[in-house]
Amino acid sequence: MGMNLIEELGLEKCQAIVDGAPVGATHYSNEDCEIVYYQKTNNIIYWDDVSDVWDEVYFLMPELKSISDLRAAIADHNRTDYVSDIRNHISPLTKVIER
Repeated sequence: MGMNLIEELGLEKCQAIVDGAPVGATHYSNEDCEIVYYQKTNNIIYWDDVSDVWDEVYFLMPELKSISDLRAAIADHNRTDYVSDIRNHISPLTKVIER
């Protein structure tokens, strides 16, 4: 199984993609690594910093990924409990009995 989306892009980048999605966007592509493209209905759009508007892309994107899947990956990552030090998770009153 390949890397998950959080490992692939990093949590901050994934959150930025979700937060930056325009209303109605269903998919995204980040092949460029600088510009994030979004699919909204049948159009592929991106934020044009120069014109300060959403602009339409007139070429085919290599691969579009689901924003829903990205949101789910972020939610799953946020609910995962990483145990870094077991001493933080055991009461100091717990007694260990050896057999």
